[in-house]
Amino acid sequence: MAADKQGFDAWIGDMECPITNRDIAYQIQVDELLFNCRPEYLTDAAKWFDVLTLANNHTNNNDGAWGIEQTHQNLEAVKIQYFGDYDMYHTANICEVIAMPAQRSIDNSSPQKITMPIALCGYDYVGNVVPRQAEYEVMRQYANIMPVIAMPHMGVEYRPTAEDAKVAVYHELIDNGADVVIGAHPHVVQNSENYKGRLIVYSTGNFMFDQQSLGKDTILSLGVGLTLKLDGEASIQAYTEATNCQLAHDDCLTQLATKMTKRPTFMVSYDTRCFEQSSNIPKKASPSTCDDILSRATWTSATNGLSATW
Repeated sequence: MAADKQGFDAWIGDMECPITNRDIAYQIQVDELLFNCRPEYLTDAAKWFDVLTLANNHTNNNDGAWGIEQTHQNLEAVKIQYFGDYDMYHTANICEVIAMPAQRSIDNSSPQKITMPIALCGYDYVGNVVPRQAEYEVMRQYANIMPVIAMPHMGVEYRPTAEDAKVAVYHELIDNGADVVIGAHPHVVQNSENYKGRLIVYSTGNFMFDQQSLGKDTILSLGVGLTLKLDGEASIQAYTEATNCQLAHDDCLTQLATKMTKRPTFMVSYDTRCFEQSSNIPKKASPSTCDDILSRATWTSATNGLSATW
């Protein structure tokens, strides 16, 4: 996996538990599906993940608001950026400008390491939650300025294909400004889709989760790689001059909105990595297993005809 980590500037994941010092007894976690993650693990997590979404049905498992606030503090201590919330009425937490590692090349000079702000938006629609237009519109203000990755949490668990209600919501995310939608929650890899030239991955499966006893489907994971390129000195200058984009609830969006009259065009390409977790530690999947994962994700048909620009 080290080679895969080095192949990308940043990794983004879905953290499905609050991170606190207050333990939940193991048997309660098993019987009642109430989770807690210890902060001691974050040092190792930070070696792999640069950003985590908290928009899922388990980040409220340790005393709700208290648990997620502890999660924020623990992630900030190890410099992992985050976005999203278990409560969709907390609209201020839906999207966050994230300072993603990037490289700036001028003529034939060596690439310069910089950060490039993009928006990540998390939507938790597990259970009897009816999406509101106000939640979609949060994303629009970011989409006017920068690329947007939406990472929703929704759907029927262990189902190999997305159900109609989920498809409708993920289409709405694209219609309201998302450039790509990468979903989670079913614990298995689901189908993907090209919708209006934009990629929707309905479920990426389990990367690190203790469901090995449920069989092969729940040990597979699809990693989606995105490469973005931007030309145009004025736009690059505006993006790279934005400061404080590493902080939660920063003013990065406001800074950029005052510098840019319209969003520039980004060139985009897509890649994949396949993983399986037959033991406690995820590992790179074999070629045959990767073929199976990509088939489940309907990757070939979903990526056929995608727009090369955002």
